Amino acid sequence: MKIMPNIELCVDCGKCERSCPHNAIFIVEGIPIRCMHCESAPCVQVCPEDALKKVGDRIILDSDKCIGCSLCTEVCPIGAIRIDTSSGIATKCNDCMEFDSEICVDVCPTGALSPYTKIVEDKREDMLAKLKKLTTLNK
Repeated sequence: MKIMPNIELCVDCGKCERSCPHNAIFIVEGIPIRCMHCESAPCVQVCPEDALKKVGDRIILDSDKCIGCSLCTEVCPIGAIRIDTSSGIATKCNDCMEFDSEICVDVCPTGALSPYTKIVEDKREDMLAKLKKLTTLNK
């Protein structure tokens, strides 16, 4: 299921960050950052070990194959992939594929994380532009 953060509803409570079983969502200036599972995912294209794969409409990380080169972090258009400092390998959202639902969506008190809706889709381009600007500032 594709999830699009609605930044107008995010109250920066951090419940999504604390609840994520993969430590793969974080909030920057009131914007929940999580993998958007891009159609033409640059992270998949650049991974030298095929640790990132497109499976259906998800981009999945095989942590056993990841060598921690961080190329995926460099090409992610919104900065949603990070290298875990303790393990030295990439970490990213996998849409909670091992659960019945997405934990961040379930715990969000305002509905800022929800499946695509017409309203959210209409705002998608504006949000992506803001996220790209943020990631440019953070590099």
